[in-house]
Amino acid sequence: MMLGVSTSVLQVKSDLEALLEYKPDLVEFYTYPVEALPRIRKFCADHDIRPALHTPTPHPQLMPRYCPTGPDPQEAAAAIAALESTVRCAADLGAQHVVAHFPTPYPPFPVEGFEDFAAAFLAEATRLTRLFQVPVLIENMTDNPHCASAEQYLRFLEEWPDLGLCLDVGHAHQLGGPEAVRSFADVLGRRIRSVHLYDNDRSGSGHRPYPARGSGTHPQVPYGVVAHVLRTCRPAAVVLEHDAGHGHPDRRLLEWLREPAERLSPRRDDQ
Repeated sequence: MMLGVSTSVLQVKSDLEALLEYKPDLVEFYTYPVEALPRIRKFCADHDIRPALHTPTPHPQLMPRYCPTGPDPQEAAAAIAALESTVRCAADLGAQHVVAHFPTPYPPFPVEGFEDFAAAFLAEATRLTRLFQVPVLIENMTDNPHCASAEQYLRFLEEWPDLGLCLDVGHAHQLGGPEAVRSFADVLGRRIRSVHLYDNDRSGSGHRPYPARGSGTHPQVPYGVVAHVLRTCRPAAVVLEHDAGHGHPDRRLLEWLREPAERLSPRRDDQ
């Protein structure tokens, strides 16, 4: 299990060297322009870091909202085009995976057309996964009633078995508290290939750093729930995804995560 960090933590997106404080095995890059890709490649090579990409990367200059399941056909088509660009770029970089939001998180949420839009997006994600041999992981969202719960995501992943899930702990927590996070682990298990870890309250107020044991701050999602996710799912990566502007990483959190990372990697029963 690799310990990673998202570029969401950067106050200045171009300051990639600031990520080295986390001593990451993996960095997940999000919404960088195409001009930044040579520097990303060199940064990862120089520091023996595995890249991962979050769609849309490279970010087009003009792009509508990222709405893979409509209801606007132009937005849905743009989401598919952005996914293809991201997977192609990921293959060129030798990336660990690509994360893509699914479904559309913005209202309205009409029933009509949802299944067709979803099928078109997931079919393309499957085609790209097979063509480029880069895992595409759909990321759980919160606001779309047609796909929000663990059971709803399982239905889609059973239909599209080449795809995996990136479990966003904060999104699941907003949906139903710590028990919703636990439910995703119990229902989806090894289909969860990566985890986004940060702290928030159920109002969704920001991506706060997940506190370390002994820091005097208690997380909204208990340590035991996060440990349960790691034991049950054994994801390939855990990615810290708090917002920029929250100061330096707490070494105690990294040490706490390092223990299960070393214990659970490699997946002995998968060898």
